[in-house]
Amino acid sequence: MPKYSNRFVNLIHWIPRLVVLNYLWLLASLPLVTLVSSTRTTAYLVMQYRQEDQISKNIWQTFWQTFKTTRHRFDFIRSFILVLTVIDCWLLAKMTSPLSKTALAALILILLGCTLLSSWHITLTAKYKHVSCIQVFVYCGQHFGLLLGQVLLNIVVCLTLFLFGQGFALLAGISTIIGLNIGFTHYFINSN
Repeated sequence: MPKYSNRFVNLIHWIPRLVVLNYLWLLASLPLVTLVSSTRTTAYLVMQYRQEDQISKNIWQTFWQTFKTTRHRFDFIRSFILVLTVIDCWLLAKMTSPLSKTALAALILILLGCTLLSSWHITLTAKYKHVSCIQVFVYCGQHFGLLLGQVLLNIVVCLTLFLFGQGFALLAGISTIIGLNIGFTHYFINSN
């Protein structure tokens, strides 16, 4: 079987697992203090798929094992800050003043930037083992055009998910965004 046929078959097998991965992320994120840990776990599993071109047979067990091993000491604080930022965005969206709309746009861009830096950090860590956040920031600064392209990709994906409805966004939302970001950064880093 040609190489491209294998990749297509793997993609067909991965899509339902992506949906399961999204629900595992939702389940692991229910206690909001685990939001960052569950998101990191989802990204690592997508990264594992990208690196190995194979799919783990038992995604449930793999998810929870990875969740236990990738947890960091200050994840609960990061999760708390993330939840407060999302609440701020929700409150700012309810306000009608132009200043609140500007603050909302700034917060959304900050959240998007943190998401992109995290995907770059996970991808660079997988390739170079230990990478600091400062190194990731410098690397992204050196490839600013690529980073802007990734921002546009994320905006298009978010708009598409919302156009298809909240049910579809719930079905494949976060795992799709993480998968695209990890795939994008993985492809770029491996091609350089």
